[in-house]
Amino acid sequence: DLPRALMSAFDFSAVRRQGGFFTSAHPLRATGHMKKMFAAWSNPQTALEVVVAIRDSKINKWAPMQEAAGLDLTTEATEEGLKSKLSNRIPVLPASNRAYVTYMNLQRVAAFGAIMEAQPGKPTLEFAKEVADFVNIATGRSSGRGKKVAARLEGIKLFWAPSYVVSRFQLLAKALQVVAPGKHMSRAARKAIGKELARYIAGQSVYYALLGTAAVLLADELDKEVDVERDLRSSDFGKVRIGNTRLDPLSGLAQTSVFLARMATGKVKTTTKDELKKLNEGTGPYDPTYMGTILRFGRSKLGPLQGRIVSALMGETYEGKEVTPAEAMLEFPWPLSIKGSTEAMEDLGVPAGTILGIWSLFGDGLQSFEPKPRKSLLKKRRGA
Repeated sequence: DLPRALMSAFDFSAVRRQGGFFTSAHPLRATGHMKKMFAAWSNPQTALEVVVAIRDSKINKWAPMQEAAGLDLTTEATEEGLKSKLSNRIPVLPASNRAYVTYMNLQRVAAFGAIMEAQPGKPTLEFAKEVADFVNIATGRSSGRGKKVAARLEGIKLFWAPSYVVSRFQLLAKALQVVAPGKHMSRAARKAIGKELARYIAGQSVYYALLGTAAVLLADELDKEVDVERDLRSSDFGKVRIGNTRLDPLSGLAQTSVFLARMATGKVKTTTKDELKKLNEGTGPYDPTYMGTILRFGRSKLGPLQGRIVSALMGETYEGKEVTPAEAMLEFPWPLSIKGSTEAMEDLGVPAGTILGIWSLFGDGLQSFEPKPRKSLLKKRRGA
């Protein structure tokens, strides 16, 4: 687990990754949580005080109800049990873990409490269980049958964060249950969850506007193209593209949505020529297939060591970079935020890469790729 711990540390990614849903839905509330997160990063005592407070009924009146309803709070030092005997001896790692756990626990307790407070009359335990289930899923914790699936996936030690991946599928399913009512959700829960989804969409719209403005300014300065992919069948869906750099603000929902859209429509949109290709239609080695789509999605979720073994066997990384077996196995497990920022600096220069690295520091995905020709939806060039 040490490579996973290293690659997940040295940032405050809880804000926009696992906690991205409620960060966008309630940005002002999230600001207060960020202050506590920074304090927990620098002071272990603050992290302990938060743990005590969220479970104390005298401080948090919903503490008994949240426990009875099954709100999944983190009692360990890290999310998803990223443990390693060496991790606590590496500077900054314990601080990063404290910050992450503190932010996520505060998000879960605040979201649960706010929804319960907004419910007319005295909320029932059944309603509380539905709310806790939604909050768990929205904050990266699988639930119900999904929790059992995630536990089995965790047991085979192949994937990075099974519970988080499963929760992305379940969050999309929750959204579907809201717009297509059925027996799986009460009317009160559907109304409450629908409000949270609406707030998330509104918050994301504002966030995209801010990202787009910053991206256009950077693109004009660097004479680069900037756009946002809107086709669900493209691996770039929802990403802000500046030159060859991609910024993903969708908190893990983009990859899941793209996978489901490809499987449902039987088509893939290429990122090289913006072409739509049907699955299982071509006969060439690079023509997309249903099985290839499933395997590629699974490969993107492998743990660091497992992913390196696959790269060594295939002779190329997941991103398509050719590597020798030695290069694949000996690559240092750089923290994702540092790796993304470094790649962006190489593509766009140090100033622009540093600016984008700030978003990566707080959890947005940041990657840069080799130059590939494409059509731009929002082309921005100096003098255009």
